[in-house]
Amino acid sequence: MFSIFDYQFIKSNSMGLPDSFTITLKKITAMKNLLLSFAIMLTVGIGMAFTGNGTEHLKGYISDSHCAESKSDMGSQEARIKCVNKCIKGGAEAVLVSGDKVYKISNQKAVKKYAGKDVEVDANVNNDTIEVTKITAAK
Repeated sequence: MFSIFDYQFIKSNSMGLPDSFTITLKKITAMKNLLLSFAIMLTVGIGMAFTGNGTEHLKGYISDSHCAESKSDMGSQEARIKCVNKCIKGGAEAVLVSGDKVYKISNQKAVKKYAGKDVEVDANVNNDTIEVTKITAAK
């Protein structure tokens, strides 16, 4: 089966061009298609990598939005648990403090029983907000 390009070059071949010229053109066309496909895949991959979304494993502790903003030391873990529970009952939202980063939590009910405690969290991260998919007390 011949394409239009094949016909043109077969016709050209009758003018004395070597057969390898037709084969070379087919290779060039195939290479262009391959490079175009690679460029599209690379562009999509880079776009997905920089969306800032994805599942992460985080370690930290559950605090409340008021105390986490002040970055004050609450002393012992028992004192922290009492303070965080009091603030959450008073209307503050639970947050995850992991290192210097404070994450808002979209599904508050999933973390309330861990208020003030050190935890390990698997979560879907979207900028500074997380949706907790799994939470366990840190060991």
